[in-house]
Amino acid sequence: MKRRWAVLSLAALATGCLDTEPLDFEPAPADAGADGPEDPFCRQCLSSDQGQCQAAYEQCRQDETCWTVIDCALLRNCMNPPTFEDRLACANPCLQRAGLSTPNHPAINTLLTLNICANDSCRSSCIKS
Repeated sequence: MKRRWAVLSLAALATGCLDTEPLDFEPAPADAGADGPEDPFCRQCLSSDQGQCQAAYEQCRQDETCWTVIDCALLRNCMNPPTFEDRLACANPCLQRAGLSTPNHPAINTLLTLNICANDSCRSSCIKS
């Protein structure tokens, strides 16, 4: 159910409310994330071969668009906010950097899987309330 809502939210953003005009990308300073610089424990939880997120994380690494987004989002600490909307707002520059402007791009499913996994399996490492 969470995944369906997330897909519908992304679809709504991309089709109606999202300005898809390209913007110049400027790398964010190290402390520009939700709460400062990257929290290495979140990346470690997502990528750990002992965690439930590792398969999706590795699948994302194999897709240049997906990896551009998730690497940028983790560097900006965008998994930190407790709500999907706030994580999406934080990661918006990362989505733009990757040129990801349509909800039907194959990377979207992997990114949503990682978001759900961060919320469910890595919550204590990634999401701060």
